[in-house]
Formats: sequence, C-alpha cells, structure tokens
Amino acid sequence: MQISKQLKKNTLWSILDLGIYPIMMIIATPIFIKNLGYEQYGIWMLASTVNQFIFVLNFGLGDSTIKIISVNRALSKNSLIVSSINTNWSQAIIICVLSSILGGVISLTPLVEFWFHIPNHLLYTAKTVLFLAFTSAGIKFCEMVLLSIFKGYERFDTSSQLSLLSRNSVVIINIFLVILGYSLSVIFLSIVLINIFNVLVQLITISKKFTTLKFTPKLSLKLQFINKDQFWYWLQSVIGLIGFLSDKLFVGYFTNLKTLGMYSIASLVGNQLYNILMSLGGFMFPKVAYEKSLNNTFLQLYHNSRFVIAAVGWVLIYILLSNGNWIFSWWLGNDYYKESIEYINLYLVFVSFMLLNIIPYQFINASDSLHYNSLLEIILRMSHVFGIIIGYYFNGVNGLLWGLISATTINMIFQYFVFYKVVLKLPSHLNSILIIIPALGFIVYVLNLSSVINFSAFCFSLITFYLFYYKSSNLFFGGESTK
Repeated sequence: MQISKQLKKNTLWSILDLGIYPIMMIIATPIFIKNLGYEQYGIWMLASTVNQFIFVLNFGLGDSTIKIISVNRALSKNSLIVSSINTNWSQAIIICVLSSILGGVISLTPLVEFWFHIPNHLLYTAKTVLFLAFTSAGIKFCEMVLLSIFKGYERFDTSSQLSLLSRNSVVIINIFLVILGYSLSVIFLSIVLINIFNVLVQLITISKKFTTLKFTPKLSLKLQFINKDQFWYWLQSVIGLIGFLSDKLFVGYFTNLKTLGMYSIASLVGNQLYNILMSLGGFMFPKVAYEKSLNNTFLQLYHNSRFVIAAVGWVLIYILLSNGNWIFSWWLGNDYYKESIEYINLYLVFVSFMLLNIIPYQFINASDSLHYNSLLEIILRMSHVFGIIIGYYFNGVNGLLWGLISATTINMIFQYFVFYKVVLKLPSHLNSILIIIPALGFIVYVLNLSSVINFSAFCFSLITFYLFYYKSSNLFFGGESTK
C-alpha cells in the first residue's frame, strides 16, 4: 500500500510536534524546580490542576469540528462546514470570556487555600496565578477550534506546525523568565500574552488556506450543542477530565505542596507519553469518519493502528523502566529523583494499560455509536476513584497508583468487550482478554524482584505482543508482508 505525500507530511510534522514539546518539558522541569523550589513548583502544579476543570466548558468543540468537516467533505456540503465552524468559533470566544470571569471568582474564594493547604506567605501568589491560569485556559478554547479545522481537512502537518509554535514558545519564554528570577505572577501573565499571539497567528493562517471559511462571531450568551454528536463529545471529555484530575486532587488534599509537586513529575512523564500516543491515534478519527460515511470497512485499519500505538508506547515504557535510575537521576538531580522515582515507575505502568483505550476511543468517536464512549468513560473514571481511595487507605500515594493500575486493567477488558461487540461486530469474549495480556509483564517488571524475573517479564510481553498484535496487522518489516 503506497503512502500518500500528504500522509508523509502529516506524520513527519506530527512526530516533530509530539516529540519536541516533551523534550522542552524535560529541559524545563528541573530548571523550574531548582529555581522555584518545592512549594512554588507545587503552586504551579496546583494552578495547572485546578484550571483544567474549566475544560468542562469545552462543549465538544474540538472533536465536533473535526467530524463535521470530515463527514461533510465526503458529502461535498461546504456550506454546512462554514456555518458549523462559525458557530463553534463563536462559542469558543464566549467560553474564553466566561473562563476568565470564573477564574477571578474562584481566586477570591477560600476553596483553593482550604483544599491544598497553601501557606499564608504564598497565598496572594497562588490566587494571582490561578486567575491568570484560567484566563490562559480560556484562550486555548479558541485554539482548540482553529487547530481542529486543519485536522478535519486532514492537514495535520499545518496543525502540528502551529501547535509547535504555540506550545514551545510558552515553554521557552517560561524557562528564560524563571532563570532571570521573575515571579510566578509575571510568568503566568506572559503565558496569557503568548497564547493571544498564537491564536492570532492561527487565525491568519486559516484565513489564507481556507478562504471560504468565515470567522464572524455571533456573540450571545446562548451556549448550546449544535447536534447530538457534540453533546456526546462534550460529556465524555468532562467525565475524562474529572477522572484525570481526581488523583492530583486527592494527593493535594491529603498531603502537601511538596508531595503534590513530586507526584506531578510522575504525572508529567506519564501524561506526556500518553498524549503523544493519543495524538498519533488521533490520525484515525477523521480517517475512520470519512470511511464510515462512504460505508467502507475499517477492520484492518483498526488492527494496524492498534499495533502501532501499543508498539510505540510499550517500547518507550520498557526503556524508561529499565533505564530509569540514570535517566531520571540525571534529569532531576539525585534528591528530586529519590523523592519521585517510585511514583514515576508506577505511573508508567498505569499508562501501559491506559494506552489500550486510545484506538477504541477514536474508532467509537468516528462511528454512529459514540455515546458508548461516554458510558465507558463513566465506568473507567468511577473505578479510578474507588481504586484511588482504597489504594491510598492501604499504602498511601504508592497504593493510590496501584489502585489506578488495578482499576484500569479490569476496565480495559470490559472496554474491548463492548468495542468488539458494538463497533466491530466480532466475537468479543476471548479477544477482549487477549488485548491486555502483553501489558501484564509491566506489573511484574516494576516489582523489580530480580534480573531473571525482569527479563522473563520482558520476554513474556514481547512474545504475547507478537501473537496478539503483530500477527493480526498487515504491516511488514524487512520487505515481506506478514500476510
């Protein structure tokens, strides 16, 4: 199968976008911790955690924009694309304003001070940073719609180029400001200004590439879903967001800013890896939606994409687990490494199971059964909360992570059972169990019982991955197809 020129460009720029930002964060994190200290870095993580709740107002704008464009491109309904994009753009601007207002209100209440036990001498800084963080997050709603337009037209290359500029310009300027000794308030003000600049660049670029699109906002306080798909996209993102942040909220309430900062390092490592894989999986969304609208089959596309996501993710996780002693001690310094390494290793095991939901998530979203994703997210995130509570009760923060791992393992079996039965219309009982088998090796590996057991766990994962993932794909290496 010949790879198109556009697909090559999409892949190249997406890889650059996905790879450069984590590298920048790797460079930035020890600089932030060293220059800010445990508590101020904890405030940064606090602000990042709390302001992410504003994304409950996303109204499914990103995914609905992609699907509207993908489906109507196939049906040549350009006028519907134009009107729908303008509606989503208008809603993004309204949400941006509401986000800033909400940030101001929350920063004036004692809620954050109470929940995260902020010392009096850092209280004013925390409130100022929180307001600016909400404002910055609001601007990101506008960016979400603009970048989704490129994705809907399968121009992931341009989307990635703009994303590269947006994300990395923030990190680079933050690094310089931290080194120069500026306060957290100034740093977060710079984030707001940089985000405004990047949205303007994106808007100009879209207007030049897609001249038929109009960005004349209809500013009213009426926020609504333009269709049922947008509602389901919104609901699953809200559920996922609350579940995604629940562990940090739990750690923040029951520990202190220092522990929250160290736990956030583990979360940063794991989530950057997961986000890279999710973005790669995002290639499938417009592709499947397009094929579905033409009533074409996508079973082989599923097997191939599942293989690629699992291969990339699991190889990287094994590398980090087996070389973590020198990688993370070099990165963080010996003291910070000792404080956070157990959290990092367990979080990586958690991600080794979570990455299994990426491909089913994208395929269900592109199907006519996308409400199943909301159901699956509810079940997954509720089980995470129960796992967090039970795990923390028995073994503190480490137990919390084991609770996440256990809950995710069970849920992936159920998610694939539903996916095979509802979307692929295939036998689901055995297939849903086989999916998680290679990832079980990570649980044994992270216990670090002996080098022999670690090697056996690695071989177990490798063999079962070949049997249950590689053999069902039609990808080939070394010049000959496996089929």
